[in-house]
Amino acid sequence: MRKFITIPQRLILDKSLGDKRVIVYSAIYFLNSKDLPSLASYSGYSTCRSQPGVLSQYKTVISSLVSQNYMKETGRGMVYNRPRSNFGIVTLAEFERIVEYRKVSKQDGKLPNHAVALLLLAYIRLRMIHSPDCPEMYSDLLSRISENTGLSARAVSLALDTLMELGIIYNEELPRYTGKDGQWHSSVRIFVNMESQTDENDWRENLSRAKELILCAQHGGKKVGIERP
Repeated sequence: MRKFITIPQRLILDKSLGDKRVIVYSAIYFLNSKDLPSLASYSGYSTCRSQPGVLSQYKTVISSLVSQNYMKETGRGMVYNRPRSNFGIVTLAEFERIVEYRKVSKQDGKLPNHAVALLLLAYIRLRMIHSPDCPEMYSDLLSRISENTGLSARAVSLALDTLMELGIIYNEELPRYTGKDGQWHSSVRIFVNMESQTDENDWRENLSRAKELILCAQHGGKKVGIERP
């Protein structure tokens, strides 16, 4: 059983493919199918006749994925051109948790955009630092994330709420701080995985270390001034 997928940077940043680019790419891989109704249903979308737009969107995205050499069609299904570097990882468990969240929320009269949540998750994972000297983390402005992904600022904010509610990605805004240029920096957010890869490494500890490293790095390795709310 396929446990995770590596999503190439080029795809994550390809705004021309729309906000469903990651959910379609992932669904084909996890379901191991190219049947449009099956893919849409597996992804949490209704495939009834009243919603033909979803199938049309999936067909368009798949056609683009093939034409741009992200994958190719064979008699046995889709074959991926897997990236060796510069990718974001999404696990099967995370994919299914996000899809299920949409289904449950829909019953309560809400309709979270799970395609955007998956795209944002892949983007954050792509940007995360992986180093023996630093916990896995990423920091940036929401406006820059919005610009790079092609998502609206509101869509990014709502998707971040979803990822945090599901216990996948934690985010918070750092207090204003002075950088090595002597200027105040504000509205910077930090992101860490909420599920640790090792039993002894709690995500809250990672968060604390990451915040300290960011604030120190901005001032040449020295402690910086922090403006408390």
